[in-house]
Amino acid sequence: MADFDIESESGLRVIELREQLSNRGLPTTGLKVELVKRLRDAMESEQSIREVSDESSPEISERIKAVGEKEQAREERKSESEINFNQLLAAMMDMNSNLKEMKAGQREQEGRLLEEMKKKTQEEMKANIVSVINTKIDVIADKVDKNEERLGEIEKNIEKNEERFGEITLEIGKLKEAMKVDISAEKSNFAEENIREQEISQDQPNIAKPNIKIFTYDGKTSWQVYKTQFSIVANGNGWDPVTKARQLAASLRTEAADVLRTVPEEEQLNFEALTEALELRFGEKCLKDFSCLQLKSRQQRQSETLQDLATDVERLSHLAFADCPADVRDTLALQYFIDGVKDPEIQKALRLAELKDLKSALVYGLKYEAAQQASRRDRHLVRGAEITNSDPGMADTLKEMRDIMLSLNVKYNRNAQKTKVTCWRRGAEGHVQRNCQARQDQRAGNAPRTKAQEN
Repeated sequence: MADFDIESESGLRVIELREQLSNRGLPTTGLKVELVKRLRDAMESEQSIREVSDESSPEISERIKAVGEKEQAREERKSESEINFNQLLAAMMDMNSNLKEMKAGQREQEGRLLEEMKKKTQEEMKANIVSVINTKIDVIADKVDKNEERLGEIEKNIEKNEERFGEITLEIGKLKEAMKVDISAEKSNFAEENIREQEISQDQPNIAKPNIKIFTYDGKTSWQVYKTQFSIVANGNGWDPVTKARQLAASLRTEAADVLRTVPEEEQLNFEALTEALELRFGEKCLKDFSCLQLKSRQQRQSETLQDLATDVERLSHLAFADCPADVRDTLALQYFIDGVKDPEIQKALRLAELKDLKSALVYGLKYEAAQQASRRDRHLVRGAEITNSDPGMADTLKEMRDIMLSLNVKYNRNAQKTKVTCWRRGAEGHVQRNCQARQDQRAGNAPRTKAQEN
């Protein structure tokens, strides 16, 4: 070990340094600088030991041997610990490999279990789906059976209806034949009657047909009344439907004539279309609801008499309650008449009286109104009474007093026009006392101004 120089260890390689250290039983780990230092210390200690061993006694050599043996024992223990560590490391590596194998086996087992579970769930889902499909198929089959039964019933009904239709067509054919026979017989009878009428008309002298004039209609009167009159005149004059339509259109005025705008041109010579348009505008069916609303809000006007109110209420009640019985209509008209009376005293008297219909209420109201007016005239006469004095001098005195008052008023008005504003403190014109400058100077502690200073 001491064959090379201490100074030459720095030129060694790392492998050589480690071999030298391992030969001396020293650790071989670390950097090159540490290895060089460690080897140098070991070589210096060996050199010092050599020198001492050469110069020392046998006791020192024995001590050195003992120290060497101790170091050798220590190195052996160290090697044993390294061997144990290596064995432990190998055992740990084996355990790690065993753990890896166990994990791999566990993963394989988990994969197998998952596949088995998937297969089981898929089989269960398939079984459930198959059962659901089977139940739905059964339901659909039941519905199909029911529909087939219904179709069978419908086909039976169709067959029955076809049989009935055939029977009906046979009956219609028989009726047509019978009607043809009847029509031919009626035609022959009609021809015979026409021949007879012509013969009679030839034998009888010509009689002029009546020509009744019709009134005009402006929409303010009752349409039902005018329609009845028009029908009577049309029948009397022997008008056909076209003539009726022309005469009706010619008789319309103002608001009623505006209805012609709502009728199409092709329907203006249609009597039914014209009457329907007028019925829609002026008929009682359309006025029913409007008349009912008018009745509910009907009140006596300022200059309207009780007779006018009763007539209007009766007219509106006939329009609004045309479908009701007469006694019910009279009762409603009576109630609306009482509610519409303006005078509260007359209204109260009508409510207290036991009245049956509108006419009795009108008579009672007129009597009460006449008595009320008579009592008012009596009160006015009493209030208008004056006490006259037979003294002729009193009238002259009153006249003089009136003249004096008139003259005073005239004089006062003239003075009021001539009056000027004057200061009460100084007697100057043009301002009042509160606006006087002398007063303001006196309050401020200054000497009062004179007229010359002011000017």
